[in-house]
Amino acid sequence: MEKVTVPSLLTNLSSAFCGNTNLKEITLPASITSFSAAAFAYCTSLNTIYSLNTTPPVCDNTIISGGTYVTSVYVPSSSVSAYKNAPIWGDYFYSKIKAIPTSEIIEMKNDGIEIYSSKSNIIIDKTYKGEVVRIFTLAGQLFNTVDSTGQKIIIPALKNNIYIVKTATKSIKVYIHE
Repeated sequence: MEKVTVPSLLTNLSSAFCGNTNLKEITLPASITSFSAAAFAYCTSLNTIYSLNTTPPVCDNTIISGGTYVTSVYVPSSSVSAYKNAPIWGDYFYSKIKAIPTSEIIEMKNDGIEIYSSKSNIIIDKTYKGEVVRIFTLAGQLFNTVDSTGQKIIIPALKNNIYIVKTATKSIKVYIHE
């Protein structure tokens, strides 16, 4: 995963991304109010953070242990000063904190995602732009990965098989029948 948009259902981010050397960009919803220790520790490729919360989330000082290559931290324009003066945010990222360009504001949908089968296709609709959708076989093997454009996703699949579709907010089994 190179780009991740954290679901808006979460309020705390633990060490879920610790050691992910592929992660380059992360978008944190306004619902995130705190980070547990080592949230981005050893994420050596992480270069861009978008934080949509107007109040800087509370961070542990080990949030980025193992080095950081973060070059940009984008926050709401009204919150740049708050982030620069917040513990950890200001300590590690002071010169990298910038206002989110208005052309890059990310709108996140809370739910309403539709996942179903039609003929020999898996249909995923109403995901938000940039959301990663993964489809697995029932045996747990990755079948397909798609970065959503915000449009309906249609994935051809084999008949008489069951697939597990995972989005940021849902996991559902889909049966492809004849």
